[in-house]
Amino acid sequence: MTIESEIVTGPEGDIYGDAPAKAPKTTSQTLSASPLTVTGTSGDDDPLDGDDNNDTISGLAGNDVLNGFEGDDVMSGGDDDDVLNGGDGNDDMSGDAGNDSLYGNAGLDSIYGGDGDDYIRGGDDADYIEGGVGVDQILGDGGNDDIYGGDGDDEIYGNAGDDDLFGEAGNDDLRGGTGNDNIDGGDGDDLVRAGDGDDYVIGALGDDTLFGDDGADTIYGVGGVDNIYGGAGEDLLYGQSGSDDIFGGDDNDTIWAGTGNDYVNGGEGDDVIYGEDGKDAIFGDTGNDWIDAGADSDRIWGEDGDDVVYAGGGSDRIKGNNGVDIMYGQNNNDAIYGGAGTDYLDGGNGNDWLLGGWDADELVGGAGNDKMWGGQGADVFVFEAGTGFDIIKDFEDGIDTIGIVGFATSDSEFLKEEIWGGVKLEHDTTGEIIFIENVALADIGSSDFAFI
Repeated sequence: MTIESEIVTGPEGDIYGDAPAKAPKTTSQTLSASPLTVTGTSGDDDPLDGDDNNDTISGLAGNDVLNGFEGDDVMSGGDDDDVLNGGDGNDDMSGDAGNDSLYGNAGLDSIYGGDGDDYIRGGDDADYIEGGVGVDQILGDGGNDDIYGGDGDDEIYGNAGDDDLFGEAGNDDLRGGTGNDNIDGGDGDDLVRAGDGDDYVIGALGDDTLFGDDGADTIYGVGGVDNIYGGAGEDLLYGQSGSDDIFGGDDNDTIWAGTGNDYVNGGEGDDVIYGEDGKDAIFGDTGNDWIDAGADSDRIWGEDGDDVVYAGGGSDRIKGNNGVDIMYGQNNNDAIYGGAGTDYLDGGNGNDWLLGGWDADELVGGAGNDKMWGGQGADVFVFEAGTGFDIIKDFEDGIDTIGIVGFATSDSEFLKEEIWGGVKLEHDTTGEIIFIENVALADIGSSDFAFI
């Protein structure tokens, strides 16, 4: 072999033997304490090694193996399917075209997969990684990594550290691992598992499935029909546009369903839920929940716990179920069922149906022509000025009470008439009418009233 200006050229094979009589291989490298420049042969499958300095290694075309070892190396695989090992140091690595495998190892590495279906591991420390075009698998490993999947259906794992993960275009699978991660799915139908830590997740465009997992997470569905799961921790969940399914999970969550006909389940804990626009189905589930269903005609179940429900606009259906619930129908024609527990039911505006349920409930018809069933227990039927023509369907004499608020001070102010199989009470000046079904005139006396 020959040595010229610190450049070694030798035959392919054992460099310690005598050179056979054939053309030398064109691989070249510098032998000195200075950084090496190592270039492969285009079209050959070259093993290319650096040393402990800041080396520049280029594979060119061919299925090459590049080893940077220690130092801050610049490595490019070139065309075809290459393997790049950065070793220790802050390396700059490019797979270029082909299905490449790139390993940053220790150090603050910048890794670019390029075109092709690449496998990339950042290694320890905080790395910057771009997958490029293709179906890539990217692992940040340790450190606070910045990872961009690029085009294609990528798998991205942040693993340990506070990572920033961007799926970009394609149907991506992103997993934050441990740490407080920022995750953006980008375009496409993405799957995100944020992992442990207080994570910030954006589904972006597409029909995404987003899991906050453990920690106090903030999750935005953005566009598309999304499935959002808060998991453990006090989460902030935003469905935004689209008809989304949103599950709060454990602990005290706050949920904004957004536009669209959404399904919302608060899960365990004392949750705050805003249905916003759309015809939503909202379950408070366990815990003492606060629910504002928002515009449109919604269905609301308080479930277990002492819940507060505001139905908002639209003709809504509310079931308090277990617990001491407070329920407001607000606008339009609502149906409210208290269930078990000493409940408060207020129909608000519109022609409402109120059903107290199993215990001693308070039922307020509000404006409009309302129908009220107290159910079991000593119930109070409350009437205010402007109530319209209200009907009590199951008054129990000696058990239930008629509460009058603001427009009368004595039952003598009502004209009483037995008619239609019941008793009609009409205020002598304001004209409010209360009709009590299935009772006789003799059964209604001053002891049945409470003036508030």
